[in-house]
Amino acid sequence: MRQYPHEFVNAVYDFYVVLRELHRRDPEQELQGAALIPYNSILTDAKTMFKYDEMIQSLPEIVTADNIENEVYPRVADTLVVISQIWSSLGTGRGLPV
Repeated sequence: MRQYPHEFVNAVYDFYVVLRELHRRDPEQELQGAALIPYNSILTDAKTMFKYDEMIQSLPEIVTADNIENEVYPRVADTLVVISQIWSSLGTGRGLPV
Protein backbone atom coordinates (compact mmCIF):
# COMPACT_ATOMS: atom_id res chain seq x y z
CA MET A 1 0.00 0.00 0.00
CA ARG A 2 1.33 3.41 -0.94
CA GLN A 3 1.94 5.91 1.86
CA TYR A 4 0.92 9.53 1.45
CA PRO A 5 2.10 12.46 3.57
CA HIS A 6 0.36 12.51 6.95
CA GLU A 7 -0.24 16.23 6.56
CA PHE A 8 -2.23 15.62 3.39
CA VAL A 9 -4.22 12.70 4.83
CA ASN A 10 -5.03 14.76 7.93
CA ALA A 11 -5.99 17.80 5.84
CA VAL A 12 -8.41 15.76 3.74
CA TYR A 13 -9.94 14.15 6.85
CA ASP A 14 -10.25 17.42 8.77
CA PHE A 15 -11.71 19.28 5.79
CA TYR A 16 -14.25 16.49 5.34
CA VAL A 17 -15.33 16.82 8.99
CA VAL A 18 -15.84 20.58 8.58
CA LEU A 19 -17.72 20.12 5.30
CA ARG A 20 -19.95 17.48 6.85
CA GLU A 21 -20.98 19.89 9.59
CA LEU A 22 -21.62 22.68 7.08
CA HIS A 23 -23.63 20.23 4.98
CA ARG A 24 -25.82 19.38 7.97
CA ARG A 25 -26.61 23.06 8.40
CA ASP A 26 -27.10 23.95 4.73
CA PRO A 27 -25.95 21.72 1.85
CA GLU A 28 -26.59 24.50 -0.67
CA GLN A 29 -24.19 26.84 1.12
CA GLU A 30 -21.25 27.93 -1.00
CA LEU A 31 -17.59 27.80 0.00
CA GLN A 32 -16.11 31.26 0.00
CA GLY A 33 -13.22 33.19 1.46
CA ALA A 34 -10.74 31.27 3.58
CA ALA A 35 -12.56 27.96 2.97
CA LEU A 36 -11.40 28.05 -0.65
CA ILE A 37 -7.72 27.90 0.35
CA PRO A 38 -7.70 24.36 1.80
CA TYR A 39 -10.09 23.14 -0.90
CA ASN A 40 -7.84 24.40 -3.68
CA SER A 41 -4.73 23.08 -1.95
CA ILE A 42 -6.21 19.61 -1.41
CA LEU A 43 -7.48 19.40 -4.99
CA THR A 44 -4.15 20.56 -6.45
CA ASP A 45 -2.15 18.13 -4.30
CA ALA A 46 -4.52 15.26 -5.11
CA LYS A 47 -4.09 15.83 -8.84
CA THR A 48 -0.32 15.75 -8.36
CA MET A 49 -0.34 12.60 -6.20
CA PHE A 50 -2.91 10.68 -8.24
CA LYS A 51 -1.59 11.36 -11.74
CA TYR A 52 -3.00 8.11 -13.11
CA ASP A 53 -6.40 8.28 -11.39
CA GLU A 54 -8.78 9.37 -14.14
CA MET A 55 -11.54 10.30 -11.73
CA ILE A 56 -9.29 12.61 -9.71
CA GLN A 57 -7.81 14.13 -12.87
CA SER A 58 -11.30 14.86 -14.20
CA LEU A 59 -12.28 16.97 -11.17
CA PRO A 60 -12.74 20.55 -12.36
CA GLU A 61 -10.65 23.44 -11.13
CA ILE A 62 -13.28 25.44 -9.24
CA VAL A 63 -11.10 28.08 -7.67
CA THR A 64 -10.10 30.19 -10.64
CA ALA A 65 -9.75 33.95 -10.99
CA ASP A 66 -12.61 33.91 -13.50
CA ASN A 67 -14.95 32.01 -11.14
CA ILE A 68 -14.12 34.30 -8.24
CA GLU A 69 -14.57 37.39 -10.39
CA ASN A 70 -17.97 36.09 -11.50
CA GLU A 71 -18.80 34.95 -7.95
CA VAL A 72 -19.09 31.28 -8.90
CA TYR A 73 -18.31 29.24 -5.81
CA PRO A 74 -18.56 25.50 -5.15
CA ARG A 75 -21.49 24.28 -3.06
CA VAL A 76 -20.71 22.47 0.17
CA ALA A 77 -22.60 19.40 -1.10
CA ASP A 78 -20.47 19.20 -4.25
CA THR A 79 -17.25 19.80 -2.35
CA LEU A 80 -18.13 17.04 0.10
CA VAL A 81 -18.39 14.57 -2.79
CA VAL A 82 -15.00 15.66 -4.18
CA ILE A 83 -13.26 15.36 -0.81
CA SER A 84 -14.86 11.94 -0.24
CA GLN A 85 -13.52 10.74 -3.60
CA ILE A 86 -10.03 12.00 -2.76
CA TRP A 87 -10.26 10.19 0.58
CA SER A 88 -11.20 6.97 -1.20
CA SER A 89 -8.21 7.32 -3.52
CA LEU A 90 -5.92 7.54 -0.51
CA GLY A 91 -6.83 3.96 0.39
CA THR A 92 -6.29 4.44 4.10
CA GLY A 93 -8.66 1.64 5.04
CA ARG A 94 -10.34 4.09 7.43
CA GLY A 95 -13.88 5.17 6.82
CA LEU A 96 -14.94 8.76 7.11
CA PRO A 97 -17.29 9.70 9.95
CA VAL A 98 -20.97 9.66 9.14
